[in-house]
Amino acid sequence: SITASFGSNDVAGICGHDSNPNILYYGESSKRKIRKVVVGGQMTVIAGQNDQQAYTDGLSGKFYEIRDIACGPSYLYVADGQKVRKVDPSNGEITTLEDLGNRLGGGSSDIV
Repeated sequence: SITASFGSNDVAGICGHDSNPNILYYGESSKRKIRKVVVGGQMTVIAGQNDQQAYTDGLSGKFYEIRDIACGPSYLYVADGQKVRKVDPSNGEITTLEDLGNRLGGGSSDIV
């Protein structure tokens, strides 16, 4: 079992892989970042910037409002405002997969 203590109350989802149980990923909603935590204490930002809210793709991509994250076999999937985004954990590249805002009439949505 892993016990984690985060100095922030805005953690937006935590996920990990069975293939490597020593690594966890979590989203920080207010700082708009995805972090990688290695058991033993090493923590790094793998995607996002502590910047203004934006939906920007690419290696310097930005998040609008991280709501949750999920781990897939090769990528992380992020519920970001009204968009579903994919993050490559090897290089931090962010790609928008779906914009749910147009489908939902501009209302908010929760993606789990």
